[in-house]
Amino acid sequence: SFDLNSLGLTWTLTIRDPAGDLPSLSCLGDADFDASDATCSVDTVIDGNVLDGTFVLAGSDALPFDATAERMASALAETTTGTVEVERIGPDAQRGYEWLVTFVEKKGDVDPIVSVSSLTGSGATITVSTIIDGNALGGTFGLRTTDGYATEQIPYDATAAQLQSA
Repeated sequence: SFDLNSLGLTWTLTIRDPAGDLPSLSCLGDADFDASDATCSVDTVIDGNVLDGTFVLAGSDALPFDATAERMASALAETTTGTVEVERIGPDAQRGYEWLVTFVEKKGDVDPIVSVSSLTGSGATITVSTIIDGNALGGTFGLRTTDGYATEQIPYDATAAQLQSA
């Protein structure tokens, strides 16, 4: 047997843009709907999510979740990290960003930046990772010709005049 009264329709609506938590939808029926035995309900399957709040890097002043590259570079320059170049990538659908920081003043391998998060949003985290380990050139080197002439040791940062006189 087939019960016509059990037929119903279900729709799943996925909203991709704008990202984030949106106001709830509601059911509005016309006069025929309101006069019927039909019902309408709205359920949220997954709440939207967007990033907000602030974070601190290496003891800097608080930075907003969407700090510009210039603002981050300025904040880091006031810490022990020294002068840096910063490139900002993003935002993603949850207003998250990625910053690439290049240390231009410090030589060698630099300790990772320590972060403190006051970010809001489900699963909001800060991840600091090293893409390329730094290194510093140092020491001396010598030159030898094919006929056996060898220079004394030359400092790695020798000037053109020092190299010529070697």
